[in-house]
Amino acid sequence: MPETPIHPQADRAALPDRIPHQRRTAYLAIWPLGLLIVAELLAALLLHDPAALPPLATLLSMAVLLAGIIPAFLQPSPATNLLGCLSVVLASALWHSASMLQGHATLPDLVSPAARLALINYALLAPVIVQIAAKISQQGMPSSSGQVTYSSLMAVMILALFALPAELHAGALAALVLTTDAGFLLAGYQLVRVIQHAHPAYPRAAQQARLLLLSLIVAETPLLLLPIGRLIQLDIPIQFVLGAQMILPIGVAYAIIRPDVLGIDVVLRRMLDYATVAVGLLIAYIGLNALLMQVNRQSGGTWIYVMVIFSIIPVAAALPSLHRRTQHITDRLFYPERIAFIAAISKARTTLSLVVQRDAIIQLLEHELPHQLGASWASLALRPSFVHPANASQPGAWSMLLIVSGQPLGCYWLGPRYSGLSYAADEQEQLRGIIQQAALALAYAETVDTLVQLNQELEERVSMRTEHVLAQQRELATFEERQRLARDLHDSVKQTLFSLGLGLRSARARIHSDPNTAIALLQQQEQAAIQAQAEMGDLLAQLRTPMNETADLVAILEEHTTMLAQQHGLYVQLELPPALVLPEPLPRELAQIAREALHNVLRHSAVSEVQLNITIDQGQLTMVIMDQGCGFDSAIAAPGHGLRGIRERVEGLGGALKMQSSPGKGTTVWVQINLNR
Repeated sequence: MPETPIHPQADRAALPDRIPHQRRTAYLAIWPLGLLIVAELLAALLLHDPAALPPLATLLSMAVLLAGIIPAFLQPSPATNLLGCLSVVLASALWHSASMLQGHATLPDLVSPAARLALINYALLAPVIVQIAAKISQQGMPSSSGQVTYSSLMAVMILALFALPAELHAGALAALVLTTDAGFLLAGYQLVRVIQHAHPAYPRAAQQARLLLLSLIVAETPLLLLPIGRLIQLDIPIQFVLGAQMILPIGVAYAIIRPDVLGIDVVLRRMLDYATVAVGLLIAYIGLNALLMQVNRQSGGTWIYVMVIFSIIPVAAALPSLHRRTQHITDRLFYPERIAFIAAISKARTTLSLVVQRDAIIQLLEHELPHQLGASWASLALRPSFVHPANASQPGAWSMLLIVSGQPLGCYWLGPRYSGLSYAADEQEQLRGIIQQAALALAYAETVDTLVQLNQELEERVSMRTEHVLAQQRELATFEERQRLARDLHDSVKQTLFSLGLGLRSARARIHSDPNTAIALLQQQEQAAIQAQAEMGDLLAQLRTPMNETADLVAILEEHTTMLAQQHGLYVQLELPPALVLPEPLPRELAQIAREALHNVLRHSAVSEVQLNITIDQGQLTMVIMDQGCGFDSAIAAPGHGLRGIRERVEGLGGALKMQSSPGKGTTVWVQINLNR
């Protein structure tokens, strides 16, 4: 079946009919209020004489009545219906009990119609308060069946009170009063629970409960003080007691009807604080005054007036301490958010003084701090963005720039509390302090991050530089190893090959004239070739295996000089210690220096004798090689690698080299090595 199309013209035509229908439905919700008004009017006309009432009581009763029924008829709903019922019952109780409160009876006379009507309305007041508290709290209150049971119990107790004999009226009245006060205490207890445990799903519940509880306390406190004043013979004006009752319907109306109660919390807190202090001082003064008056009646004398005057001094001295304690108790009972705020700010200060990581500070500001404060949300925007969150303009939100050294670092937004309690002036000052501390912590964290980044870059550069230096060192080590191999080949194998060449040349010259001598020379050169092969094997072995830790330089030199004498006829006069064991590479390098110098003598000096002396004095080793040959001009650089190899080896050992020579006067080589180096 096709759907019926919706015509806007038809909807607009039906709209005027729909609005009266909704209004009629809303007014049907307050039918108990109309029924209660009719019942109270009939009872007042039939059972009570209005002429006996004072005019002020009538005016106050009418004011209380209008404070409740006007909102009920202007905005009809179940909540305003309860407000209207509260006003009707309270106005009727005040109107009927005004004449009794002017007397001095401690218990009302249940025979008079006025007393009975006042008692009935007083008893009905408790169930209405319980239902209003349930409507405001919206959580955890007794169920509808429980409320009906309590109201039925109150009705049964009222009927039983009037059905009992006169001698049982006092006990029945006390039971009724206790049951009524139990209802007030139940409503007050639940309101305190709502205040202490604000639920995010009911953002206005804590504020409404706070306002209702304060209204109930302020309105009923003078009524409770009335019997106390009569006991201590202190006259409390009945007008003050009756006038205080107007606070209850006005407070309930404000809590139910007004959509925004943010502005009333600060006023209520100050009023409650100063009112509690004033009541405490008043009670202390009244008690002290009553005590002094009792002493005056017993002893007499005018000095009692001086004591009364001086009794004001301790009361005034106790004012600051009483104010602080009262404020703390008030906050703990009615404003637990402020106690949680102080604890959260203290914890945040401690955390910020220890943390240095940027992410930890952001976590604290955006998650931990708002959770501990009971705030609905928080947002932190750091430079360069500074982007405002979508709910930055939400009522009750708080924000502040993070400024360090005059430069904006970012902006912080803190959402309103779940309970709806606005941030007081002193709380905002503490928030500014903690955010400023957070700004410094963030600046410090940024500095640390920058230093860490710079340190990482420096480590990377140092690592790259180290790798470059190590590569250079490896190249240098390779070059030095090649140089060492060149020196070793020059000072060992090359010298042997040179000797082998000289021997072969001499043998070739005598092969025809003196064959036997040539054969002997060839045999010697064969041994020289075998020695060259052995030296090459030793050199290769040094490359493959580590060197010995120590060696005897004297033994090495004696072996080499013996070979020179046998093969080439170069006799070396040695002046050496009996033994000279040195750590490597000293013996090997010094032996190579001596070998190169002796082979230079063999090649260039044209002599058959040379001197080699080694002495040690105070850790200084001195080796001198001296010949009386043809010499050379030391000012002219000699060709070849021999002298350069000697110089490089001496420098490698950290020693000093000195050569002295001139043509025809021989050559002397001094080498000095510090053995303690």
